[in-house]
Amino acid sequence: MLPRSQRLSQSRAIVSVMKRGHTVMHDALRFRFFQSTRPTTKIAVVVSLRVSKRAVIRNRVKRQLHAILGPLVRTFRYPIDGVFSVQPGLEQRTFQELSKIVDVILRRAQLISRQ
Repeated sequence: MLPRSQRLSQSRAIVSVMKRGHTVMHDALRFRFFQSTRPTTKIAVVVSLRVSKRAVIRNRVKRQLHAILGPLVRTFRYPIDGVFSVQPGLEQRTFQELSKIVDVILRRAQLISRQ
């Protein structure tokens, strides 16, 4: 699980990442990020009402992404501020599929090494 101390929670910071960050996309998941001046990585997960009107489904997707990102954040090459934006269709994926999608995105962004 991604610790609360590593979650990007201020809306001002999220907007900043969305405006000036690099974008990597795969399937229905978009990742925007830039190198942080802070010593730690901070990541936000945004799931809009377009994904599902039901909060239960939106929260499940957020929890799954936080669980996937928790151990991966420690392996990043440098600290970042990042935002994962979920697009419609991702809520139907299994945990394993989500894990593979996140792995592909982080490798494309060159934040984790290729193995």
